[in-house]
Amino acid sequence: MNVNKKIKNKKNYDSYVKFSIYIIIILLINIVSLNLFFKMDLTNNKLYSLSKASIESVSTLKEPMMVKIFFSKNLPAPWNNIEPYLHDLLSEYKANASNDFNYKFYSIDSKQGELSKSAEKNRKEASDYGINPINLYKAAQEEQKSLLAYMGMVIIHGDVVEKLPVIESTNNLEYKITTAIKKLNNKISSFLNMKGKITITLIQSSSMKALIPFLKLSGFDLVKDRVQRIVNELNAKTYGKLEFVFVDPSTSAMSDSLKKFDRFKMSWPRKEFEQGKVLEKGEGILALGLNFNNKSMEMKMFGTRFNPKKFSEEYYIAEDKEIKEFIDENISNLLNINDDIGYLISHGTKPLAANLPPEYRHLIKPKPGELKVLGAVLNQNYNVKLVDLKKDGIPKGIDTLIIVGAKETFSEWELFQIDQFLMEGNSIAFYADSFKELKQQQNQYQRGQSISIPNETGLLKLLEHYGLGLNKSYVLDEKCFVNRDRQRGDNPIYIAPIIQNRNIEHSNSFMGNITGLVMFKNSPIKIDDKIIKSNGIKLKNLFSSTDRAWELKGPMDQRSLMFSQPPTKKEEMKKFNLAIIAEGEFPSYFDGRDLPKKPIKKEDNKENKENKDKKIEKSAISKDLKSEKSFISRGSKAKIFLTGSSEMLSDQIIQVPTQAGTQSQSPLFLVNLMDYLNNKEEMAVLRSKVQRFNPIEKSKASTRDFIKIFNIVGVPLIFIFIGIFVFVLRQKKRKKIETIFKG
Repeated sequence: MNVNKKIKNKKNYDSYVKFSIYIIIILLINIVSLNLFFKMDLTNNKLYSLSKASIESVSTLKEPMMVKIFFSKNLPAPWNNIEPYLHDLLSEYKANASNDFNYKFYSIDSKQGELSKSAEKNRKEASDYGINPINLYKAAQEEQKSLLAYMGMVIIHGDVVEKLPVIESTNNLEYKITTAIKKLNNKISSFLNMKGKITITLIQSSSMKALIPFLKLSGFDLVKDRVQRIVNELNAKTYGKLEFVFVDPSTSAMSDSLKKFDRFKMSWPRKEFEQGKVLEKGEGILALGLNFNNKSMEMKMFGTRFNPKKFSEEYYIAEDKEIKEFIDENISNLLNINDDIGYLISHGTKPLAANLPPEYRHLIKPKPGELKVLGAVLNQNYNVKLVDLKKDGIPKGIDTLIIVGAKETFSEWELFQIDQFLMEGNSIAFYADSFKELKQQQNQYQRGQSISIPNETGLLKLLEHYGLGLNKSYVLDEKCFVNRDRQRGDNPIYIAPIIQNRNIEHSNSFMGNITGLVMFKNSPIKIDDKIIKSNGIKLKNLFSSTDRAWELKGPMDQRSLMFSQPPTKKEEMKKFNLAIIAEGEFPSYFDGRDLPKKPIKKEDNKENKENKDKKIEKSAISKDLKSEKSFISRGSKAKIFLTGSSEMLSDQIIQVPTQAGTQSQSPLFLVNLMDYLNNKEEMAVLRSKVQRFNPIEKSKASTRDFIKIFNIVGVPLIFIFIGIFVFVLRQKKRKKIETIFKG
């Protein structure tokens, strides 16, 4: 009896010990998990994990950043899930950041109808930051009730503040926060975290000292000291990340990396002057360059320019203001933190809506065909600079130029500017039209109709030189937008193809979540494989038509465009590529051609008339000076986007959904494309993280019938067979047991 009692007590003791050990282990696991933990995000787009761009934005902070959140408690659905989502999201930022990132939620709610001092203080602070309560409407007992709620946040970095005054949804919230963080942190972080320095190289040939006096110029000997001083001034703002390098080609050979400066070379013959003065034959360069991570910008510091006051070209040496602006503006380009893009407003391109606050928009009369949606999308994400090639040329400091539906002919000088902009390693987005509409005269017998005639602007000859082009035709597709009318029925608009998910190249990361687009009046892309291959250009197809598409060739009137029918022969149908990106080092169109001269402006012509009778004094050596062709014959790595339609950007088309009840994805595609062209691909990936529309692929009728029959008959039969199989196995096992016991 005592033995049994001892055994029982021992068992109880062992049970208590085991239980205690288990509790201790669980506690230790929980303590360890506070600092050592992991999670798995199994969603397709990693919706519940920070993207690479977000992690990079906070992990590179070098100065304190504070996020203040002013959010009301106990909000009704659907707003009640925003604050918990913010808690989780900001904790993710904090987990991936250094100690310089912090956040805090501020209580602004009253308790039992009275506003506490701390809540009142927090409300005042929110108001100081521009965070004000908004009206929310909720249904309560079959009536609408209004509720005032705070739903905003501010991000503070040094003396700069970015705010999100209203957060009404969790959609794209990570993108908005990361964009604000990057905007505050970009320059500071880029400078503090960059490996190496930006090299400022002055190429100054000492051989030019002999030439300068004959050109009646001064200050050549001071150029080096001037540039050095400017670099030192800018270093104070750039955390000492600029390095000045001086090269004299007259005394030392230039490295291969500096051969690009040869285009700025000036040469002169031996010449004898009165009073025994002799200028020996020579050559020289005076230029400035910026270089970082194999990306470079160059500036000519010596040459000729037109002086309207004297009605002549004169030689010059760049002034301090020009040098400083060149360095300052292009630093952002080298570090890929530039937010400026250019939009061409000359040559009959489609007008872009003005970027005005909502309260002032009614004061401006909209232009015919104005692109309001595109203007809103671009201005929300970039600083858009309007470019007029006829007046000012392409400004420095932009990485991407957008040309939408140009209709007027470009002069050789204007094409030269576009070509050299590309050669400098920038990007160009061509929304080009193969045709333009010409309205016929209206008479008493028939209404005036528009006919489509070839659009000759000169841009296509540039593109064809680079290996790209457009067919003189429109693509029509059986998979198209359908105009539904109760009286007339469905009317397919074949000239408006719908780009299906299967025909979008999702291998391009910025196209990952684009599942459908609507196009209009698209010309197919053509590729010169020989030129592309010889220049080592890489092509990225973005999207195409279905294989049930065909071409309609011009000239065409409006009726043939809208009411054209599919061809009877299937062999006339095929797939057409509708958008492409080409990347690489493109050859200049003007290599081997005479370089165009900059035209004289109209306002300068007035000066010309006044000065035509004046005798202009020129230096004796001016006419003998020869310069290399001051242009880039083969460019740095650049990008060209080409699609054969500007109509896809019109407000009517850009907002057309690909299916009933869905939102158009064209605005998302456009801004993602701009990010990619502007070297911000990671932001495009982040923006398209949330999948709003995921269409089901349309299958054949026979496939659908098979799936229905399989679900109705096949699935039950499979379970019946499994049941029979299990029953047979059990019978065999039972017989085996009976045999053992009978034996």
